[in-house]
Amino acid sequence: MSPNVATYKPIRFTLLALILPSELDMMNKTRRCPWCLLESETNPGPTHAYLESSPECWRLYGELLAKEYEDPRYMKVHALTVDSYALQHPGKESVRTISSANTHLASLYAYFELGISLGNLVRIKKRVVAFKHAFEWLVPPADMSKITVLDVLECKTPEEHAKSVEEWACYIFQSWKLHHKKVASYIEGFHSNLDVST
Repeated sequence: MSPNVATYKPIRFTLLALILPSELDMMNKTRRCPWCLLESETNPGPTHAYLESSPECWRLYGELLAKEYEDPRYMKVHALTVDSYALQHPGKESVRTISSANTHLASLYAYFELGISLGNLVRIKKRVVAFKHAFEWLVPPADMSKITVLDVLECKTPEEHAKSVEEWACYIFQSWKLHHKKVASYIEGFHSNLDVST
């Protein structure tokens, strides 16, 4: 071979590099939620603006909310449902995620530690926002995958649903135990003025 003749080397393209992310989603049979680790059949769709989940997990959460809104018997524990999902999918550090984690964890602290009634948790969250100047990024737990939104969604009766949501909320609350003292400081000064019996 002449020394002036270049050796031909075929160029190999990686097929996956030429495929758009949305098409890759369709090729994968399942996808895992980054926080709760729920693995679901891939079905691309929207997600929340700042809470971080897979599209499939977010869709299941939407189904759970619809179930609660459509039946007052399921709606009784709605506040715990919202707190649990938000804390289980905290997202990346930002102004909105900092506010979200502090507020929802304070709500669960009020319920489990102070005996604040379900009906008063919305009021608690509104009061806690007044302390947003003291909010800081709460480093999320490393693992929160023991109970997921799917476990709750599979409940067949209002009673099963309420029990499952409370177990979910308790599990998530305990997962964030390193930050209990921080959120306690927001609410212990005013919770005694709330009627905890309703």
